[in-house]
Amino acid sequence: MKIWASEHIFNHPWETVTKAAMQKRVDVAGRLHSSRLLSTEWGLPAIAKSIIGVTRTCTYVEEYSVVDPKEKTFELKSTN
Repeated sequence: MKIWASEHIFNHPWETVTKAAMQKRVDVAGRLHSSRLLSTEWGLPAIAKSIIGVTRTCTYVEEYSVVDPKEKTFELKSTN
């Protein structure tokens, strides 16, 4: 069941829109930086929600990553 949806048509080239959506950049050392905002919907049975007092089941997560191809490292940090 779909409860909510949103759509927007950007008046920009596909490459510009996707680059902005992924917020990727390469620093002077050649490391790729990326940041994203994600949402996740988790379900609980109605009885569990009433017992613990939870009414909201959507959680947002901020994710930040750095890929260093020279050092062969991948660092990922996320907070919610």
